[in-house]
Amino acid sequence: PTPVPPASGAPLSPGQQRIWFLERMLPGRTAYNEVKAIDLDGPLDADALRNSLRALVARHEQLRTVFREVSGEARQFAQAPGEVDFAVVDGTGPGRDAVADTLQAESERRFDLANGPLFVTRLVRLGPERHVLVLSLHHIVMDAASAAVLARDVSALYRAETTGAPAAADLPALTHTYADHARRQLDSLGDAKAADDLAYWKKVLDGDLPVLDLPTDRPRPPVMTSNGRALFRTLTPELSAAVRKFSRERRSTLFMTLLAGYAAALRRVSGQDDLVIGTPMSDRRPPYEDVVGFFVNTLALRLDLSGDPDFGTLLDRVRAVALDAYDHADVPFEAVVRELAPARALDRTPVFQTLAEYETGDPFRFDLPGVRATPLDSGPDKALTDLSVYFTDQPDGVRCHLEYNTDLFDEATVDALFGTFRDVLAEAVGPAGAG
Repeated sequence: PTPVPPASGAPLSPGQQRIWFLERMLPGRTAYNEVKAIDLDGPLDADALRNSLRALVARHEQLRTVFREVSGEARQFAQAPGEVDFAVVDGTGPGRDAVADTLQAESERRFDLANGPLFVTRLVRLGPERHVLVLSLHHIVMDAASAAVLARDVSALYRAETTGAPAAADLPALTHTYADHARRQLDSLGDAKAADDLAYWKKVLDGDLPVLDLPTDRPRPPVMTSNGRALFRTLTPELSAAVRKFSRERRSTLFMTLLAGYAAALRRVSGQDDLVIGTPMSDRRPPYEDVVGFFVNTLALRLDLSGDPDFGTLLDRVRAVALDAYDHADVPFEAVVRELAPARALDRTPVFQTLAEYETGDPFRFDLPGVRATPLDSGPDKALTDLSVYFTDQPDGVRCHLEYNTDLFDEATVDALFGTFRDVLAEAVGPAGAG
């Protein structure tokens, strides 16, 4: 890759451009805060952890990158390696929940994109051998897969700090930066494949797009906020096993079956036959597998539920739509939106108002010598759309993380929608899903 003089910075990827634009259009939101919490049980060396995090920031440019406007264009600038924003919080005193307080504070953090830092760490000390590590990042510098990279790298760096072994032996060399990826993406927008992909999306999303109109508990505010909350539910082991079996028999992925169930549940609640559901998809590929950054594209899946299809017919439609979308997934969603030029409404997200994502397990796993590390359910109270659902296939069943806008919905309403989704799946798979 051609080096770029540091003074000029580097371009933003299309995905980063969208986040930058939304942060400028709707300032003060915390929709793009990413907060991770890990329970650490055992004799932790806090100084070694601090050194590991410092080495992590030195290794990954995006963790020390800031974003500024230069001559009307957003540019990103990697700062020189230095100290990490790390503090130990005393959680041993009575009368307060230091973990909850820290998570709340990080959920409400107003990141300064222009000056940073965009990666903040807090270690809550609950006892001599009990801690909770809280990592707070802005989404513009990381994605879900980056969490796995962070966990792996911190683990290797901590082992090196505590044992004296060289960390390089456990970590792959980084030959490219995220800025290289951004330039590659921008360069590819002018090629023939991008033109073909763009023509496909224009055809699929042509005309007036349907607006998801779920019954709400309160009137929609004139300007959309990111006020949200998370609801965690898990399908029973029996139903989960039946849905997996059904998917195999129908030559569909588990996500396609879950997506069909979600679409059917939305139809039952809204009465709408034409739905657009967004789904984030990783565009991380060699040589960027080990790079921390925002490698996400979003696909807008337009699903036809007309004619009261049975579940098998609906799944066939969902599979066909998804496979076509995957074939045309290289063009950034931001380029599609620019081409469609939908009427911009401040009270809802453009193109789609709900997301569904399949997450491949919980990637945030640490391996620290002598310390048992357990990821905690955490994260800011936020909502990127009216309603989103994130599926994870776990040994005890399919986990459903529902994220909803609290300006619109009460928890009971979202819980009822989950119940409808569960019932749709149970009806589809038959007696095998009972229990």
